[in-house]
Amino acid sequence: MGLIPANRMGTTLRKIQNKRFMVRSAYSYEKPQTESTVLELLTDCYRRRYPAAKSHRFEHLWGGATALTRNGATYFGEMSPNLYASVGCNGAGVLKGTCYGKLLAELIMGHRTQELVDVLAMDKPNWLPPEPLRGAAVKTAIYLQKRKAGAER
Repeated sequence: MGLIPANRMGTTLRKIQNKRFMVRSAYSYEKPQTESTVLELLTDCYRRRYPAAKSHRFEHLWGGATALTRNGATYFGEMSPNLYASVGCNGAGVLKGTCYGKLLAELIMGHRTQELVDVLAMDKPNWLPPEPLRGAAVKTAIYLQKRKAGAER
């Protein structure tokens, strides 16, 4: 068992139990990638990083949607009467989602802990432009970050 962060760019590699590795290395925009596409991308990244391990095969793959905000802030609170949300954990979902779930329950129940007061005072997510501007901006940012990292294909 192990945890790895989601990050907008770059790779995270963690050595876990039984001398196994967990790798996080890809993001896409608009639609999920096929398992074969993800396998090809991860294998290519791994082999370029570790050329001596060419025979390695990935045992498991997984993926899913991640809610990202432009400034990394999470929307947290009461959206309208009796409608509460914690949205946009920016890939820090396990830890942040657990903490925010507890705090959301406190908010709904009317409990005011210092932690809840602190979270309610945090910055809110920035405005995002509508499509097609948003998509063009995201794709450009991804391209520039990959180019800066030397990982353009």
